[in-house]
Amino acid sequence: MTFVGHILTGLSLGTLAMPRRWGRRGKAAMLLAFAFLAEVPDVKLPYWGHYRYHISHSLMMNLLIAGVPALALVLWPAGRRRLGGAATIVLGLAAVLSHLLLDSFYNHNSGVMIGWPINDYRLNLGLPWFAAMVPAWDRAFARVLAVELLFYGPILLACIGARWLAIRLTRPPAGLP
Repeated sequence: MTFVGHILTGLSLGTLAMPRRWGRRGKAAMLLAFAFLAEVPDVKLPYWGHYRYHISHSLMMNLLIAGVPALALVLWPAGRRRLGGAATIVLGLAAVLSHLLLDSFYNHNSGVMIGWPINDYRLNLGLPWFAAMVPAWDRAFARVLAVELLFYGPILLACIGARWLAIRLTRPPAGLP
């Protein structure tokens, strides 16, 4: 999978998590953070990312890396309020874990080793229209990017629409105190 699908998914979750009262800078920072959270398993670090795919794409490791800080923030009222509430923190954790699910959609038939280190279970939900990423910037790579944009882009647009609608429905009518 490329960065496109992961980032669009992170932006979708970030759109749903954004507190309404925040200003533009805060909202932009949150969207940037959610885009990064969705890419955490692929961050290029020693012994992480595609250097150690079985480690960085295991459910246990991602729950340790993202779940422990998320739980701490949920239990710490001041930190939770500062970040926008428990829903924002839970959706941030969902952004990290979404990476594993999205990688399982690719049809390379090897799956994602989400069970490591407990077992060798691989999650493989291969969808035929998702081709594995190719290493070169060529037509095949452009096709992979386009498929991801066409698949995940409407999800982002739906989240933007849902947020807009939720704001409209909860806003008091004009002229009322």
